[in-house]
Amino acid sequence: MLIGITQTSTAFGPSTTQRFNQRFPSGVAQQSPNDETEDNIYAIIQGACWCKGYSTGASAITKHFYSGTGGAITHLKTEAGCSETTSTVTLNVMKALLSMDQFRIVGVPTLEKQVIQTIQRTINNQYEAYIGLSPCDGAYGREMNLALIKVLQAIEGYAITCFVSDMSTGYSGNKGFRMPQNWNFDQFAPMSMTNSDGTWAIDKVASSGRFEAVESLSERYLYEGDFVFTGEHSGTNIKYGGNRLRAYITPIGESENVDYSNLHIEFLIRPQTSVSPYYDTFKAIIAPIDGSVHDFAEMIGTDVATDDRDYMRISSDTNYYATYSVVGENGEVVNNVPVRVIVSIETEEY
Repeated sequence: MLIGITQTSTAFGPSTTQRFNQRFPSGVAQQSPNDETEDNIYAIIQGACWCKGYSTGASAITKHFYSGTGGAITHLKTEAGCSETTSTVTLNVMKALLSMDQFRIVGVPTLEKQVIQTIQRTINNQYEAYIGLSPCDGAYGREMNLALIKVLQAIEGYAITCFVSDMSTGYSGNKGFRMPQNWNFDQFAPMSMTNSDGTWAIDKVASSGRFEAVESLSERYLYEGDFVFTGEHSGTNIKYGGNRLRAYITPIGESENVDYSNLHIEFLIRPQTSVSPYYDTFKAIIAPIDGSVHDFAEMIGTDVATDDRDYMRISSDTNYYATYSVVGENGEVVNNVPVRVIVSIETEEY
């Protein structure tokens, strides 16, 4: 028995994942040259490398894990787009070795297959903690589609931080993945508490400290955009929730042939119609095109500030629209100069 499973199956499922992590918590490491230990796990790794077309430098199964097999693992990791390419066989690499997945283009290489393979390697490189290792065979199929769905979910809901559970094997539903680096809270053990009202279950949760825990939530709304424009650009009319609005913009120069140091972005948000009773008529951000985040707070005390607040008071019954302008030293709008703007508008009920 390699990892102690007596009732075998054809799948690398939860039991295999759990036992692999128990025996090899840091993965299967390459042997030192003077280590003559033999192990069946080394033989399985060698055989799997051969089946996938990676030479181990040996003419037979040796039950050793020396530099030849280590080189094969490094080669596989590189072709899979892994961000870490040592010879250690991690859980994800072991799953890949024992699957039918390929990490080389299948069939005749074409430009389309090469583009698809580049995408496949990129998502493995950046999102392995979420998706494991997806095939890099240059084919857009079921596995790639599933990987892209998971990547979208990661970007939309977990890219900044996440709440994970390792009360079973690994985190997130007994799948055995490594803890993601951006975890904020980790639910790791159940317990019971008893008082005069009875007994109830409660979970122990660890905190990484990335974001502070809060005791209550107010209603908040978030609107985001990312676009490239020249000259002037007007956003669509939007009716925001809440009664306070904060805006954050990041202006980025899109052309290497333009000197952006003498240019800036003017961002203005205002109601579509007049509002009664009184609310702010507009709020502005004037910022250099420097790739940094800018907000209303930078305008406090300037001649364009409407007041000394870092937010704009709004009415939830009114539509608001934003305008963006690329402006030169003399205050003129500059056309034909591409600028990318990343904007986040956050509102809250206060």
